Amino acid sequence: MTERPILFNDDMVRAILRGKKSQTRRPVKPQPVIHPDAPKPFGEWTHKGQKVQWGPGAFPTLHFARHCPFGQPGDRLWVRETFFKYWPTPGRTNPAALYKADGITLCDRDSEGMKQRWTPAIHMPRELSRITLKITALTVEPLCSIEDDDAILEGVSGDGKPMRLFRKTWDSLYAKHGLGWDANPWVWVVKFKRVEEQCKK
Repeated sequence: MTERPILFNDDMVRAILRGKKSQTRRPVKPQPVIHPDAPKPFGEWTHKGQKVQWGPGAFPTLHFARHCPFGQPGDRLWVRETFFKYWPTPGRTNPAALYKADGITLCDRDSEGMKQRWTPAIHMPRELSRITLKITALTVEPLCSIEDDDAILEGVSGDGKPMRLFRKTWDSLYAKHGLGWDANPWVWVVKFKRVEEQCKK
């Protein structure tokens, strides 16, 4: 079993904590190159110098899955989220954390006059992560293959249809990188379950 970090924004952290999110879609990098006019092969994907080619109806999802940067079924992911590190008592060697997703507002300055700021999720160390996930399934598919049931399991919330909400959320994160909904990129579909929930059963 391997553990890897994974980033989630505040909305998705809240969805996980409420038990409303059990899937995440992330762009395959680099994206496969599709050659629809070629007889065979009609596509290729290069990963770490290794090129894979395939013909019609034979997209190599199993080969892709072996190279998923998030791991394999059975592996664990520890969640990185926006946080604030502090020491609860004087002289304590192990820090604790507050989490922005909990709706906490930091004081402008601490008792010593130091300005308090949230630390971006990318800088969260393993010891302060409060959420651990276990990968239960892994597939590769075009983004637009998602259906309403999966959009709901992605944890989207708000007024409107789940698919529309998911598309809006996706575009806010990836459209600026050329990987928006209309580009229909290939994505890793990572299904997971919180480790804490498993331990209770």
